[in-house]
Amino acid sequence: MLPIPKIKRNSEKCSDCNLCDSKCPQGIKISQMPVVNHVDCNLCTDCVYHCPLKNVLTVNKKKNLKYLAPVALVILIALSFTAASFYELTTISVKWGKSQGTNAVYKQSGLKNVKCFGSSMALKGTLENIDGIYGLDTYAKSHTVKVYYDPAVISEKKVKASLFIPQKSK
Repeated sequence: MLPIPKIKRNSEKCSDCNLCDSKCPQGIKISQMPVVNHVDCNLCTDCVYHCPLKNVLTVNKKKNLKYLAPVALVILIALSFTAASFYELTTISVKWGKSQGTNAVYKQSGLKNVKCFGSSMALKGTLENIDGIYGLDTYAKSHTVKVYYDPAVISEKKVKASLFIPQKSK
């Protein structure tokens, strides 16, 4: 059963104050378990922090592992920022209609008005009302947009004109 690190309770040293139960954000009855195997335990270690007695509640019998959850969080955030600097993910990827004929994609880079989720959603709101355009992918880091359209309904020139005003591009 996961997670491999588990909160363990030394029942011989425990004073049965039930403080661990009241401090658990998941409402787990820690005072009734020698090892917390509850499915809702996310190893936040709030119970370990608040236990008034030393070495009653531990993570895998080691008191210094009580900082495992915050350290893991910091490491995961650092890894995500590192990965984000190498890879660009779509800010939004939305399809709102179906193409009647052939599909085409218009890609435009350097749009200053595509800079975050909010501006991407505003652009989506504008393009949604134009016949022939049925989808949009935006990339805020590179200010790039991919517009999915039906060339039988709308021309590439009109798609480009609907995207931006020339002063808004790099």
